[in-house]
Amino acid sequence: MALPDIFKNDGQSVYFLSSCSYSLPSCHIHNHNELLFLLSGRLRLENNLDTVEVDAPAVILHNNYTLHRAELLEGQYERYIINFDNKTPCGKRCVFSRTPT
Repeated sequence: MALPDIFKNDGQSVYFLSSCSYSLPSCHIHNHNELLFLLSGRLRLENNLDTVEVDAPAVILHNNYTLHRAELLEGQYERYIINFDNKTPCGKRCVFSRTPT
């Protein structure tokens, strides 16, 4: 069975990206969590039904199976991304919560 185009599975990874222009035309999902460390730039982020504008420096968490996308509004977009599953290396479940702003 082929996965839909919106489904991305990068597994567990850490990487750095830098770009002067960036926009995802549509939302996508992962079966893992994505932790994004925004070093520079200003983003418009969509995550499920929420849309926010974020200035660097910032830390953004996309939980697994949440629709999300990003669009660079200004500046150079530099970020580290860490993809990880719901278990820590010692096997205990990670717990995340969203604090309203």
